[in-house]
Parts: sequence; C-alpha cells; structure tokens
Amino acid sequence: MKMPSEQIERIKGLGYTEAEAHFVYIVAVHSGYFTLRQFCTFTHAARGKRSFLFARKLLQSEHASMRDYQSLGPVFHLFSRTIYGQMEKDNLRNRRRHSFEFIRTRLLLLDFILANDVDDIDIERGILQVRQSAWRGKLGDPKTDDSIRVVELSPQACAHLKTFLKSWHPNERRLLFATCNGTPWDQNLLLKRRFRPLLRSLGIQVPRGNGFHTFRHANATLMSSFGASQKLRQQRLGHADGSPVTETIYTHVISEDGKRIAAQLGKAVWEVLDPSWTLKENGSGVESPKPLYLN
Repeated sequence: MKMPSEQIERIKGLGYTEAEAHFVYIVAVHSGYFTLRQFCTFTHAARGKRSFLFARKLLQSEHASMRDYQSLGPVFHLFSRTIYGQMEKDNLRNRRRHSFEFIRTRLLLLDFILANDVDDIDIERGILQVRQSAWRGKLGDPKTDDSIRVVELSPQACAHLKTFLKSWHPNERRLLFATCNGTPWDQNLLLKRRFRPLLRSLGIQVPRGNGFHTFRHANATLMSSFGASQKLRQQRLGHADGSPVTETIYTHVISEDGKRIAAQLGKAVWEVLDPSWTLKENGSGVESPKPLYLN
C-alpha cells in the first residue's frame, strides 16, 4: 500500500514528524487502535522518550484516548475527526468505540501489517507484494528479479486472511505462518506434516512425488482456461516479462484483468473446498463438492 503523500503532509501539518504521520495514517486506515510497542516497532526505536512524546502529543491534542487493559496494557484509540479529516475519511468506522474483542483483533491486524512493512500486503485492496523467499527454514532473496512482483488476491483469500488474523500470534520474525519457535517452515516438513494431511481431509488427490510446485502448475492451467493474457500469467508466476523490477513493483496498477483472474481463481478453488462461497441465486445451495485433482 502506497500512502498518499498529500495526506501525509496534512497530518504532519498537525505537528507530527514524518515517521509519526506515516504511523498515524496506517493506524487510522487499518486499525484505529495501537500500542506504544507497535509504534516502536514501526519507527525501529526503543521505548523511551520518543514514544512518550508521541503519546503525549496525541493525548494533549485530543487526537486519541488511552485505556489500560489488563491483558493488553495501555491501548490508544485514534478517534479525532481532525485526524481522519486530513485523510478524507471522516466516517471511517475505526473512529468509533468498540468491544474488547474487536480491539484485540484490530491490534493483531496492525501487528501483521507492520510485520509486512505495510507495502507487502493490502487486504482491503486485495494485493500482495512478493519480496523474499523461504528455503529450508530460512528467509532469503528471491531467485531472480522477476520473482519480485505484485499479484492480486482473490476475495476468498482476503476473507480467510482476515479470519486467520483473529488467532494469529506475533513472533520474533513477525511471520504470518511460522513454526512454534517462530521460524519459517521448512518446505519438506510443511508438505509432510501439514499440507498432505490437509489435502487428504479435503478430498484433494495429488499424485505421488508432487510438491508445492503442483499448485503453480494448477494456477497456470486455470489462468490459461480463463483466457488470461500471457503478460498477466508471467507476472503472477514470477516469470520474465521484459519489464524492469522498479516498474513492476512501484508503478503496479491493479488492472481489471488482474482482478478478474484473481476472482476466478478464488472461485475455481473455493467452490470445490467450500460450497458456501458459491450458493445458487435461489439460495438453495450447491451439490456436495467433488474431489479436486491436481496434476
């Protein structure tokens, strides 16, 4: 997600620094609630004078309120219409008071967004930026420049991410999916301990010897059947398309074609795994899903 520079400048005009204005924007748009730990995470600063001055500025300006929760500690609520007005989001629901469960969920969502440096994923717009890889339990750079890309997410994937965030627990590396020790999964262990048992329970049959690459093949096959352009297929799969990396990442526009393909991919998978996503117009439901074969 790229933050509008004009709106950031307006927030700075209220007396906030560059970093503070960016953090305020993120909180306002995605959460409404935050802790000083999250502010320190975003600014890469230790808790101390900097976070104290930021909190005092918010409270004295009456841009936010603070309440101490036994299990969460001090939680700040960004509620001021003045702040939201600078972003032309006066009626955003994050300004309202909410239940403890809602606040807890929003704090988890903010943790996830901050963990991904904000730019990696935007659930509201349905886009994901790929900037790193995981190999044998370790994070690293992608194999090629073309692997660094932006892809559209299906509405179903976004909905599942939102649900998953309700039970997500932060870890040191701040990964969305991690082992109990907070480290990246080894792909072979993940395949053996998680994916294969899950696929069997869902009735998805994968030929012996096939791993995660099967999903790339299935994705490519489905996109071809949907009539996706060659350029779009190359972008989603991370193949060379002749475009500079900076152009692909920083000037990426969510095309109607990209959104259409993402929605069709989501429907093609979820209509098999979860019939509730594809109820008939008359509300009578659909037949029980048939096994899905991945070749």
